[in-house]
Amino acid sequence: MGWHTRFPRVSLPAVRFGLDFQPLPPNNFRMAQVVLDRLTKVFQGPGGERVRAVDNLSLVVEDKELLVLVGPSGCGKTTTLRLIAGLEDPTAGTISVNGQVVNVLPPTDRDIAMVFQSYALYPHMSVYENMAFGLKLRHFPRS
Repeated sequence: MGWHTRFPRVSLPAVRFGLDFQPLPPNNFRMAQVVLDRLTKVFQGPGGERVRAVDNLSLVVEDKELLVLVGPSGCGKTTTLRLIAGLEDPTAGTISVNGQVVNVLPPTDRDIAMVFQSYALYPHMSVYENMAFGLKLRHFPRS
Protein backbone atom coordinates (compact mmCIF):
# COMPACT_ATOMS: atom_id res chain seq x y z
CA MET A 1 0.00 0.00 0.00
CA GLY A 2 1.28 3.47 -0.81
CA TRP A 3 1.23 6.63 1.26
CA HIS A 4 -2.25 7.57 0.19
CA THR A 5 -5.61 6.02 -0.46
CA ARG A 6 -7.87 7.05 -3.34
CA PHE A 7 -11.41 8.26 -2.82
CA PRO A 8 -13.78 9.12 -5.67
CA ARG A 9 -12.75 12.40 -7.31
CA VAL A 10 -10.38 13.29 -4.45
CA SER A 11 -7.05 11.93 -3.23
CA LEU A 12 -6.83 11.47 0.52
CA PRO A 13 -3.13 11.41 1.44
CA ALA A 14 -2.21 9.71 4.69
CA VAL A 15 1.04 10.89 6.26
CA ARG A 16 2.77 8.43 8.58
CA PHE A 17 5.09 9.51 11.35
CA GLY A 18 7.42 7.03 13.02
CA LEU A 19 7.33 7.83 16.74
CA ASP A 20 9.70 6.48 19.34
CA PHE A 21 7.43 5.48 22.22
CA GLN A 22 8.89 4.41 25.54
CA PRO A 23 7.06 1.30 26.72
CA LEU A 24 5.07 1.67 29.90
CA PRO A 25 4.91 -1.05 32.53
CA PRO A 26 2.68 -3.98 31.51
CA ASN A 27 -1.11 -3.47 31.61
CA ASN A 28 -0.85 0.32 31.96
CA PHE A 29 -1.23 1.41 28.36
CA ARG A 30 -1.65 -0.36 25.09
CA MET A 31 -2.29 0.77 21.58
CA ALA A 32 -3.66 -1.38 18.80
CA GLN A 33 -3.17 -2.37 15.21
CA VAL A 34 -6.10 -1.16 13.10
CA VAL A 35 -6.78 -2.78 9.73
CA LEU A 36 -9.32 -1.52 7.21
CA ASP A 37 -9.98 -4.06 4.47
CA ARG A 38 -11.93 -2.87 1.41
CA LEU A 39 -13.99 -0.53 3.59
CA THR A 40 -16.88 1.18 1.81
CA LYS A 41 -19.61 3.51 3.05
CA VAL A 42 -22.51 4.56 0.84
CA PHE A 43 -25.09 7.09 2.05
CA GLN A 44 -28.51 7.79 0.61
CA GLY A 45 -28.52 11.36 -0.71
CA PRO A 46 -31.41 13.82 -0.25
CA GLY A 47 -32.72 13.08 -3.74
CA GLY A 48 -32.42 9.32 -3.29
CA GLU A 49 -29.07 9.12 -5.06
CA ARG A 50 -26.27 6.96 -3.66
CA VAL A 51 -23.30 8.93 -2.31
CA ARG A 52 -20.13 6.88 -1.93
CA ALA A 53 -18.26 8.60 0.93
CA VAL A 54 -15.57 5.92 1.36
CA ASP A 55 -14.71 3.66 -1.56
CA ASN A 56 -12.83 0.37 -1.09
CA LEU A 57 -10.35 1.76 1.46
CA SER A 58 -7.64 -0.64 2.64
CA LEU A 59 -4.90 0.37 5.06
CA VAL A 60 -3.00 -0.85 8.10
CA VAL A 61 -2.10 1.33 11.07
CA GLU A 62 0.43 -0.53 13.18
CA ASP A 63 0.61 -0.54 16.98
CA LYS A 64 2.16 2.76 18.19
CA GLU A 65 2.00 4.26 14.69
CA LEU A 66 0.40 7.66 14.09
CA LEU A 67 -1.68 8.13 10.95
CA VAL A 68 -2.92 11.54 9.84
CA LEU A 69 -5.72 11.85 7.30
CA VAL A 70 -5.75 15.12 5.37
CA GLY A 71 -7.83 16.31 2.46
CA PRO A 72 -10.55 18.73 1.44
CA SER A 73 -13.98 18.85 2.98
CA GLY A 74 -16.19 15.99 1.83
CA CYS A 75 -13.43 13.54 0.85
CA GLY A 76 -14.23 10.94 3.54
CA LYS A 77 -11.87 11.66 6.45
CA THR A 78 -14.53 12.00 9.14
CA THR A 79 -16.63 9.17 7.71
CA THR A 80 -13.60 6.87 7.90
CA LEU A 81 -13.00 7.82 11.54
CA ARG A 82 -16.69 7.40 12.38
CA LEU A 83 -16.61 3.93 10.80
CA ILE A 84 -13.58 2.92 12.88
CA ALA A 85 -15.17 4.30 16.06
CA GLY A 86 -18.44 2.47 15.34
CA LEU A 87 -20.56 5.58 14.92
CA GLU A 88 -21.40 4.51 11.34
CA ASP A 89 -21.94 1.01 9.93
CA PRO A 90 -19.89 0.09 6.86
CA THR A 91 -21.70 -0.76 3.65
CA ALA A 92 -18.95 -3.25 2.81
CA GLY A 93 -15.53 -4.33 4.07
CA THR A 94 -14.11 -5.03 7.50
CA ILE A 95 -12.58 -3.10 10.37
CA SER A 96 -10.21 -5.07 12.59
CA VAL A 97 -8.60 -3.98 15.85
CA ASN A 98 -5.79 -6.23 17.09
CA GLY A 99 -6.95 -8.98 14.75
CA GLN A 100 -10.60 -8.89 15.88
CA VAL A 101 -13.26 -7.80 13.39
CA VAL A 102 -15.24 -5.07 15.17
CA ASN A 103 -17.87 -4.26 12.53
CA VAL A 104 -20.72 -5.34 14.83
CA LEU A 105 -19.27 -4.09 18.14
CA PRO A 106 -20.97 -1.01 19.58
CA PRO A 107 -18.81 2.13 19.99
CA THR A 108 -18.54 1.67 23.77
CA ASP A 109 -16.83 -1.71 23.32
CA ARG A 110 -14.20 -0.49 20.83
CA ASP A 111 -12.23 1.79 23.22
CA ILE A 112 -11.55 4.27 20.41
CA ALA A 113 -11.64 8.06 20.57
CA MET A 114 -11.45 10.84 17.99
CA VAL A 115 -9.99 14.34 18.24
CA PHE A 116 -11.22 16.88 15.70
CA GLN A 117 -9.30 19.84 14.34
CA SER A 118 -12.02 22.16 15.60
CA TYR A 119 -11.34 23.98 18.84
CA ALA A 120 -14.79 22.97 20.08
CA LEU A 121 -13.49 20.24 22.37
CA TYR A 122 -11.61 22.15 25.08
CA PRO A 123 -10.59 25.54 23.69
CA HIS A 124 -8.88 26.56 26.94
CA MET A 125 -6.46 23.60 26.72
CA SER A 126 -3.35 23.18 24.61
CA VAL A 127 -3.09 20.41 22.00
CA TYR A 128 -1.09 18.33 24.50
CA GLU A 129 -3.68 18.88 27.24
CA ASN A 130 -6.53 17.89 24.89
CA MET A 131 -4.68 14.72 23.87
CA ALA A 132 -3.70 13.84 27.45
CA PHE A 133 -7.13 14.51 28.93
CA GLY A 134 -8.50 10.98 28.42
CA LEU A 135 -5.35 9.42 29.86
CA LYS A 136 -5.58 11.65 32.94
CA LEU A 137 -9.20 10.60 33.46
CA ARG A 138 -8.04 6.98 33.48
CA HIS A 139 -5.23 7.82 35.94
CA PHE A 140 -2.38 6.77 33.68
CA PRO A 141 1.07 7.80 34.90
CA ARG A 142 2.35 11.11 33.55
CA SER A 143 5.29 9.38 31.82
